[in-house]
Amino acid sequence: MSRPGLSQANAKALERQLHKAVQLHQQGRIEQADAIYGSILQVCPTHFDALHLRGVARQQLKKSRDALDLIGRALKLQTTAPALSNYGNVLESLNRLHDALACFEKAISISPSFAAAHASRSRVLHGLQRYDDALAGAEAALAIHPDNVDGLLNQANALLALKRPAEALASSEKLLALAPGNIQALNNRGCALMDLGRHEEAADSLERVVASDRGSIVAMNNLANLYQQSGQTAQALALYEQACKLDPDHPNLNFNAAIASLTLGDFQAGWKRYEWRWKNRLFRSRKRDFAQPVWLGNFSLQGKTILLHAEQGLGDTLQFVRYVPLVAELGASVVLEVQASLKPLLGDLPGTSVVLSDAEALPPFDCHCPLMSLPLAFGTRLETIPNRIPYLAPPGDRIAGWAGLLGGNRPRVGIAWSGSENHRHDRLRSIEFALLGDLVNEPGVDFFSLQRDVRNSDAVALAASGVVHLGDRFDDFADTAAAVSLLDLVITVDTAIAHLAGAMGQPTWILLPFWPDFRWLQEREDSPWYPAVRLFRQGKVGDWRTPIGRIGTELRRWAEARAATGSTTA
Repeated sequence: MSRPGLSQANAKALERQLHKAVQLHQQGRIEQADAIYGSILQVCPTHFDALHLRGVARQQLKKSRDALDLIGRALKLQTTAPALSNYGNVLESLNRLHDALACFEKAISISPSFAAAHASRSRVLHGLQRYDDALAGAEAALAIHPDNVDGLLNQANALLALKRPAEALASSEKLLALAPGNIQALNNRGCALMDLGRHEEAADSLERVVASDRGSIVAMNNLANLYQQSGQTAQALALYEQACKLDPDHPNLNFNAAIASLTLGDFQAGWKRYEWRWKNRLFRSRKRDFAQPVWLGNFSLQGKTILLHAEQGLGDTLQFVRYVPLVAELGASVVLEVQASLKPLLGDLPGTSVVLSDAEALPPFDCHCPLMSLPLAFGTRLETIPNRIPYLAPPGDRIAGWAGLLGGNRPRVGIAWSGSENHRHDRLRSIEFALLGDLVNEPGVDFFSLQRDVRNSDAVALAASGVVHLGDRFDDFADTAAAVSLLDLVITVDTAIAHLAGAMGQPTWILLPFWPDFRWLQEREDSPWYPAVRLFRQGKVGDWRTPIGRIGTELRRWAEARAATGSTTA
């Protein structure tokens, strides 16, 4: 090929050099290839292939700014799908995801059958949390090239994000059949197996990944998560700490280490590290960027107005409003902002000056604190958990309306078996109503459903059970609290009902998954947060029948004792 300003001989010499550089590049000898591309550009600064490929080499050498300049210059000379796709890869590495997406889409418009561009587009869509679109992009790449490695990897990633682990496992195993040592596929396989509760198989995959790539923070984090879910919390914490030595400011590692510390009862380390949640992808969108400072116990509140605001679920709010009176005792005027459904219940909470829903305008305030930062602010340790129980009670005018529905002389037991389907661990904590069949048939006991929402899959079994469904009559949590106050016992999975009943001091039995939330600690059958609570834990992943069976045995004893003595002690 002749080039302007070059003799035919010089042009051929450059092409020979380019051919040699490409061979070295393909052999993984990146620095040598880069040097030859550079020598070509000294002779011909507008050599498209040398600009483009040197940009690719510089990206592989982790010199993204150089790569952006080189491929950008190449694209000014000629717009090709491969150059656009590689430019998109550089933009992605610089976290310019929207710009990268535009590059991949332009590359696809030029060359619709370019599988690599479809696969890269899928990866960026995943980074933008557009998981359905990411899956469609991966499948477009695989429709063109069924064995496309990036397409299979991105398909598994998207399926994992969409909570479709069985399909993610199939995709990962297809790739491993093509490339048995592929580290990313092994990692995805381990994550899929973990989500399916097949912990031993997951450990095999993830331990192989960590052994093969001891510097992989992602793999170490995933393996530590598996240890955590398998009840090996101390081992999980040790691995998080090991990974943090490689990247001390990694938000997910630090947040996960906080959860492990709190689960182990090490509140001093755990609450401090829990502040990393604001840099974790799952929580950072909830961070309130007020001009006023955050109070973490670091300055006097005397004469100040402080805003305490809910930040996570309803149960979290109910658990941590116990700190409100303690804040008021420091001389502060407390403005409490909570979810709208909790405002009627918390409107007269001791220690508050104003209680608002999260849809209302805020009054002036001097400082603020998220509710789940209050344990850190007060230096809470396991033995100093504030448990002035009860600290919640229903408004008096709500109780009378429920007394007629919950009358009678037989023991009254409220039940709740599922939480919000949007909770990221709902598949672990919620159960099917049918599993409670034997329990709610206990003779001599009246059962009442406290579920606000009943899933379609549970509706028929609930209607046939004889359980009185109250939940569809609740306007808000003040109604729920009024009904709970008239019960003798509450049996529930880990939802807001558990925290409501616990905070009211009602006898409460909680069914916990094998891997419970950190607040229930490890192995204990009681809770330092709620003295009237008993915990019934799974002995192995997915086994609800054993703890439900234990509750059935305890319920019979309780009912017999109550019948004999009139006692409601649970």
